Amino acid sequence: MVCNAHWQSDIIEGKVVAAATFALLQNNAAYQQDVSLAAADVAKAKAKGLKPNKDCAAEAAALAIRIPGIL
Repeated sequence: MVCNAHWQSDIIEGKVVAAATFALLQNNAAYQQDVSLAAADVAKAKAKGLKPNKDCAAEAAALAIRIPGIL
């Protein structure tokens, strides 16, 4: 929508599909196990004081973008 790459309706429907998919995953045992394992991996990395091994400035900047009414 920002760069004329997508219609607003495409973005809205993408959010609906993503929300529905995530809602279904909440009751999926395999997904819950994967989330638990990932959380344990993150906790271990934090406990060891590990930091990213690359500059994440571009990713942080992209995540900081907020579009009114969308993000």
